[in-house]
Amino acid sequence: FRGELKVTDFGLCRVFRNPELVGSTNTEKDQKLFTHQVASRWYRAPELLYGPEVDLWAMGCIFGEMLKNSPLFPGENDIGQLCTVIQVLGTPDEEIWPGVSSLPDFHKISFTSTNKQISFNEILTEVDESSRIMLESFLRYCPKSRITAQEVLEAAYFQQEPLMTPLNDLPLPIEKPLNTATAEFANWDWSATHF
Repeated sequence: FRGELKVTDFGLCRVFRNPELVGSTNTEKDQKLFTHQVASRWYRAPELLYGPEVDLWAMGCIFGEMLKNSPLFPGENDIGQLCTVIQVLGTPDEEIWPGVSSLPDFHKISFTSTNKQISFNEILTEVDESSRIMLESFLRYCPKSRITAQEVLEAAYFQQEPLMTPLNDLPLPIEKPLNTATAEFANWDWSATHF
């Protein structure tokens, strides 16, 4: 209850045990369990780098999905994912995303240069202006141009009726007894696990 939004997706998570804490090393078999994929495809930022900007892209995808009632960029594979983003945002270039051409793998595939083919107004026909502006602020190619978490809280979207419930007025969570599924996780040795 600190005014935090936590977005969690365990779809691609892997358990990592710190060898210093458990007294062993990760075996070759353990290493094969890891993946280079770092986010679920539909919410993955185009730059595929770590940082708060990646999370804000994912929040934008979730926000867009809430507005549309279906995924905003439902790519069936990595290339299809890029194509769905490009159909809406256009082809990235140095003008709109300085440094894009120096990203790893940028030159391995080329897309026909295209201007925006589908606007957010066409995708989200019954969405008000402040919602559309907020969505566009999340979904900018250049990570440095994306809205920040602080700017999200100050956005016009959150200043209009109905206003957010004040934190002090939110109900406290009800403590439920552990069922067998959660009991298994409650007994897990989390001290040696990192995500």
